[in-house]
Amino acid sequence: MYENIEKTKNIVISITDNIGGVDVELRRESRCKVIEISLPSKEERLRYLKYLASLKDNERRVLPPISGSLGTKQTEKLENFAEHTHGFNFRALDEFVRKENLNRHIAEKILGKSYDGVTLQKIQERRRSIIQSESKELLIEIPPRGGFNSVGNLAHIKDYLKQIIKNIKLKKTASTPKGILLAGPPGTGKTIIAEALAQEAEINIVQMGDIKSKWVGESEKNLEKVFRLLKDMAPVIVFVDEIDQAIGGRVTEPGAGGGERVSAAMFAKILKEMGSNENRGEILWICATNRPEVLDAAMLRRFDRIFPVLLPYSNESRIEIFKAMENGIVDNFKYDGTVDFNSLAERTKGYSGSEIEQILRDAVYLQECRNDARYDDNRNIVLTQEAIEKAIENFKTNRDDAIYLYQTLLALKFCRSVEDLPREEDVPDDLKEVIRYTRENRSNNFINKKLEELKRDLASRKAMGL
Repeated sequence: MYENIEKTKNIVISITDNIGGVDVELRRESRCKVIEISLPSKEERLRYLKYLASLKDNERRVLPPISGSLGTKQTEKLENFAEHTHGFNFRALDEFVRKENLNRHIAEKILGKSYDGVTLQKIQERRRSIIQSESKELLIEIPPRGGFNSVGNLAHIKDYLKQIIKNIKLKKTASTPKGILLAGPPGTGKTIIAEALAQEAEINIVQMGDIKSKWVGESEKNLEKVFRLLKDMAPVIVFVDEIDQAIGGRVTEPGAGGGERVSAAMFAKILKEMGSNENRGEILWICATNRPEVLDAAMLRRFDRIFPVLLPYSNESRIEIFKAMENGIVDNFKYDGTVDFNSLAERTKGYSGSEIEQILRDAVYLQECRNDARYDDNRNIVLTQEAIEKAIENFKTNRDDAIYLYQTLLALKFCRSVEDLPREEDVPDDLKEVIRYTRENRSNNFINKKLEELKRDLASRKAMGL
């Protein structure tokens, strides 16, 4: 077919929304000139919204009233409308406006009610739907639960991220990392760190799902569409939770690995995008794992920094976590003024951040069940010391301490900077010597020895059915 086309004097113009799906023979530069049209920029969306706003009221495409959630003056509202519609093409903007005009007609003409206008919430809901649809549900936009004040403990990581925010805002791309790996046991705050960075930097954040399950039977062509979408959303944070499971390693033979890994071609594409200097300052990969040892060596090289994110061993760390939970992590509660945080921290020694969060959720429930439950002016329940202590008494942790220790040692092993190691005085006795030796000798020898001992212990327990 290609030869027949070349023999004619006709100009063939083809259109596709997925260039990866076009045969590579046709895409050869000698045969086909590829012109890529990106999604409209904020400035282009703003111009289009101004055009819609200029139309007459009787036209279905006229821009409906915009609510105060997007500003006070019309110019400010249009600016914010354009700002929050990243991922929209012009057709999506048209469809959104038409739907809102229909909602306005139903509310005012049929139901006799007032129309609430185009709200930020409506835009966000539609944007999430578009991003999920365009990415075949591989990308999901995450609404951040809070900023750095919602992250208890982890001061050194927050300081590093604050510098990243400065670099992003000053366009210092050379000083902005391409990727950050957060390694450590479950429940230690890895997800909230990524969310807090997005909120503080005021940039988009999406979570990438399990590529292996989403792309079974598909080729790497669909992955190209996802990466183009990320570039159109830039600056953006891509958060990959449990990257060892979501992406894993590579296979070179069809069917190898029992379908548990992505193909070599797809893996190479992911590595290329993660390591691209063109994306530095535009796409920031923040990944989390409790199994860094199973990650491909080439994948590990894509991370500028690998932080161990561990249990809050010190009382001070747990006090910070208790206080941070009031800033959006656990909804609709405020502490009573008499709560003793020192006492609570002492009673939750060895607990993870997620376990403390669950204790507070249980305490909120217990407080709500009381006849004398108190609420503040914003209808937040006032949480008392008694309710929290009762929740602590009722709480039973289901984690295996030996596995948590193993995951902790792995996180320490893959950390590249001794500056990122916890302070010796903040860790339990079984880790003090590990931290001291590693910091003094810049070596993983002692960690490896401990890992081998634990591995033998875990293997014997498994053999005994424990």
